[in-house]
Amino acid sequence: AKVDIQPANPQSYFVIPVESLIEGDAAQGFVFAVDENRQTVRKLPIRMAYLFERHLAVSTGLEGIGQVVTEGAPYLSDGSIVQVVN
Repeated sequence: AKVDIQPANPQSYFVIPVESLIEGDAAQGFVFAVDENRQTVRKLPIRMAYLFERHLAVSTGLEGIGQVVTEGAPYLSDGSIVQVVN
Protein backbone atom coordinates (compact mmCIF):
# COMPACT_ATOMS: atom_id res chain seq x y z
CA ALA A 1 0.00 0.00 0.00
CA LYS A 2 1.11 3.55 -0.69
CA VAL A 3 0.52 6.28 1.87
CA ASP A 4 0.83 10.02 1.25
CA ILE A 5 1.40 12.11 4.34
CA GLN A 6 0.37 15.75 4.02
CA PRO A 7 1.33 18.46 6.53
CA ALA A 8 -1.48 20.12 8.47
CA ASN A 9 -0.18 23.56 7.44
CA PRO A 10 1.28 23.44 3.93
CA GLN A 11 4.27 25.73 3.44
CA SER A 12 6.25 26.78 0.38
CA TYR A 13 10.00 26.25 0.33
CA PHE A 14 12.91 27.37 -1.80
CA VAL A 15 14.69 24.32 -3.21
CA ILE A 16 18.43 24.45 -3.90
CA PRO A 17 21.10 21.84 -4.64
CA VAL A 18 22.76 20.55 -1.48
CA GLU A 19 26.12 21.62 -2.99
CA SER A 20 25.05 25.26 -2.46
CA LEU A 21 25.31 24.87 1.31
CA ILE A 22 28.67 26.19 2.54
CA GLU A 23 28.12 25.87 6.29
CA GLY A 24 25.45 24.20 8.33
CA ASP A 25 24.59 23.48 11.94
CA ALA A 26 21.25 21.84 12.72
CA ALA A 27 18.64 23.94 10.88
CA GLN A 28 20.91 26.95 10.30
CA GLY A 29 23.18 27.29 7.29
CA PHE A 30 24.81 29.65 4.81
CA VAL A 31 24.84 29.98 1.04
CA PHE A 32 26.36 32.47 -1.38
CA ALA A 33 23.85 34.60 -3.29
CA VAL A 34 24.89 36.07 -6.64
CA ASP A 35 24.59 39.82 -7.22
CA GLU A 36 24.45 39.81 -11.02
CA ASN A 37 24.77 43.60 -11.33
CA ARG A 38 28.06 43.75 -9.45
CA GLN A 39 29.15 40.19 -10.35
CA THR A 40 29.90 39.42 -6.72
CA VAL A 41 28.57 37.05 -4.07
CA ARG A 42 27.38 37.63 -0.55
CA LYS A 43 27.08 35.12 2.23
CA LEU A 44 23.51 34.70 3.44
CA PRO A 45 22.14 32.89 6.49
CA ILE A 46 19.32 30.44 5.73
CA ARG A 47 17.00 28.23 7.72
CA MET A 48 16.85 24.69 6.41
CA ALA A 49 13.57 22.79 6.53
CA TYR A 50 14.63 19.36 5.26
CA LEU A 51 16.93 17.46 2.92
CA PHE A 52 15.68 15.18 0.17
CA GLU A 53 17.88 13.33 -2.29
CA ARG A 54 20.48 15.93 -3.41
CA HIS A 55 18.28 18.95 -2.68
CA LEU A 56 17.72 21.18 0.31
CA ALA A 57 14.38 22.79 1.19
CA VAL A 58 14.95 26.26 2.64
CA SER A 59 12.22 27.90 4.70
CA THR A 60 13.76 31.38 5.14
CA GLY A 61 16.69 33.43 3.95
CA LEU A 62 16.28 33.32 0.17
CA GLU A 63 13.41 35.76 -0.23
CA GLY A 64 14.13 38.04 -3.21
CA ILE A 65 17.26 36.09 -4.21
CA GLY A 66 17.54 35.15 -7.89
CA GLN A 67 20.54 32.80 -7.84
CA VAL A 68 22.79 30.97 -5.41
CA VAL A 69 26.22 29.55 -6.13
CA THR A 70 25.98 25.83 -6.94
CA GLU A 71 29.59 25.04 -7.85
CA GLY A 72 32.82 26.19 -6.24
CA ALA A 73 31.15 27.73 -3.18
CA PRO A 74 33.80 26.42 -0.73
CA TYR A 75 36.44 28.47 -2.58
CA LEU A 76 34.60 31.80 -2.28
CA SER A 77 34.32 34.43 0.43
CA ASP A 78 31.87 37.25 0.98
CA GLY A 79 32.33 39.81 -1.83
CA SER A 80 34.22 37.49 -4.19
CA ILE A 81 33.95 38.40 -7.87
CA VAL A 82 32.24 35.70 -9.94
CA GLN A 83 31.20 35.04 -13.49
CA VAL A 84 27.85 33.32 -13.93
CA VAL A 85 28.01 30.39 -16.35
CA ASN A 86 24.74 28.83 -17.47
